[in-house]
Amino acid sequence: MTSPGILTINVGSSSLKFSVWRLTGRYDLQEALRGEIEKIGTAPHLAARIPAGDTLLDKTFGDGAGLSHEVLRRNSSPSGSGVAAMAASLP
Repeated sequence: MTSPGILTINVGSSSLKFSVWRLTGRYDLQEALRGEIEKIGTAPHLAARIPAGDTLLDKTFGDGAGLSHEVLRRNSSPSGSGVAAMAASLP
């Protein structure tokens, strides 16, 4: 069973930034994952990292045609490779 968490999203005109926070104690939060989609509308770039700086995902989508497919694929995969699964698998 995974611990409860919080997903934060910050949306701008050409970017989307997100963080996943894990509840580690009654009132304590620990960042588990952060990332962004930048250059939306031109050449989207999706990146996700853990707090130590290790990259989990780093991909540019040229004209953006494959971005929504990639996000949906990762979050609906039976292997559980979506953002929530990445965060849940972190130590």
